[in-house]
Amino acid sequence: MSEEVVSAFVHIEMVHPDPDAAAKFMEEVLGAVQVEKKLSAFFESLAPGMRCIHMRTGNVVFQFVNPIPGLESWKRQMDRSGPGVHNITLQVNGLEKVREEMLKRGCVQVAEFHPHLKDGGLDVEGPIDCYVVDAMEQAGMRFEMIETLPAWVTGEAD
Repeated sequence: MSEEVVSAFVHIEMVHPDPDAAAKFMEEVLGAVQVEKKLSAFFESLAPGMRCIHMRTGNVVFQFVNPIPGLESWKRQMDRSGPGVHNITLQVNGLEKVREEMLKRGCVQVAEFHPHLKDGGLDVEGPIDCYVVDAMEQAGMRFEMIETLPAWVTGEAD
């Protein structure tokens, strides 16, 4: 893969039993501000009982999620290790090609979603493909990936 693959860093996704407390800590200690409120509410509507908060500090967005049944990879991590980074989320060029390359190298897909991000306030028509791939053995992290979306402005407060 010689062409540029990653077009944008979206966020660091954290599992936490109390996303509101984590967000308050980020605000009080690091000056973080809550962003992407409509997107957070949209994600919560897809998984009843889930709490999702996006906090930006500097040029980095942290997404705090309390894992619930149905988000098994997130829930397993919380049960096994407690709060922490679940994955980093990236926009990539050639999503299917990148996913196939990861799987070919022994990574494991742990989730697949097809949200309508227009419902979350983004100027995107139709569903998008979103994959979460475990590359812990290969790179020490999990990747959540979506195809490059020029309409996405990470960290824009609403």
